[in-house]
Amino acid sequence: MNNNLDKSFEKCTPKDYEELLLVINEAFMKEEDNWFVKHLPHIFPEVEHATSKEIANNRILKIDNKIVGCIGIYPLELETAYQGSKVNLTVGGIGTVCILKDYRNKGLMSFMLKETIKMMYDEGYDISWLIGDRLRYKNYGWDYSGRTCKFEIEYRQLVKLVDDTEKDIHLATIQDIPMLSSLYDNYENRVSRSTDNWEINLERSNIAIKCCNDDSGKGYMIYERENPKCILEIQGDSEHIESLLIKHMLDNELQEITVLHPYENSEVLSCLNRLASNLSINHCDQMNIINPEKLWDKLYPMIKEQCDKQNIDIANYEENDKRQLLEKIFAFDFFDRKDGDIRLEPINWWMSCIDKV
Repeated sequence: MNNNLDKSFEKCTPKDYEELLLVINEAFMKEEDNWFVKHLPHIFPEVEHATSKEIANNRILKIDNKIVGCIGIYPLELETAYQGSKVNLTVGGIGTVCILKDYRNKGLMSFMLKETIKMMYDEGYDISWLIGDRLRYKNYGWDYSGRTCKFEIEYRQLVKLVDDTEKDIHLATIQDIPMLSSLYDNYENRVSRSTDNWEINLERSNIAIKCCNDDSGKGYMIYERENPKCILEIQGDSEHIESLLIKHMLDNELQEITVLHPYENSEVLSCLNRLASNLSINHCDQMNIINPEKLWDKLYPMIKEQCDKQNIDIANYEENDKRQLLEKIFAFDFFDRKDGDIRLEPINWWMSCIDKV
């Protein structure tokens, strides 16, 4: 990298926000004007509605006072469970990683990623999440982690397994938010969502939220409008889940669908497993441990209990030892375990695609 460049990497301010939106549109070669505001309003509000705090989530690279690159650090609160105990993790969701074409291959992306990790540490994040080129981001600490179940359901089999349970299914509105929020909280693994988050999701043009609610129960599902074969979320009792799936496949003339769900013991997972023709279990993209000491303190009681059973003393572990053990828990070394390695249960954390950045 040319260290003589007059560059800065800092939080975006309101005066730079409009320029940033133009830069990321160009960097990602979007033909539609203002693509990010239209398709990702949960992280890119309209200029007139964006708060200083929301804008500052975007870290901008300036050269000669011109924005040429960006990395977003979007704060998430991840609720998960480990060894029967609830764990809340602060997550730096990484998104909109880009640099303008004329400034690539100059070491600037590496500079931004290293600075971003320092920023997340200083701001108190436990871990960081992203989706992207694994072989690139692994060099900076991100790697496979988490668990997602992908159920494949065929219409020809579904109609044999499900009775006629047609419900009054409708597009969700603001009035449905209390029900949606209540059902969503049934996920053991999830990103925390406020009422504001639900309102934004209801307005998003790239997803649809369908729900049903009657005296016998309730349910909801979320899918991509451009790809209705992919169900991003589904919650509720078995009868309402079945009705949502059948109606969805009929309305969209689908012969098969894929339904995503966290790897956790639940009534919904049992229902989907009963209906599915196939199941695969995938990672939940890539994660990086940002603050091993802070993360260690949160997980120490559950780690110690497992190590005590294996007669392993971890009382005097140094930071590097702690990081290596935490990486095992987050399943970084899933394919690289050796004889004699400490065996600990993994954390099967998950986040819905609609929360991803």
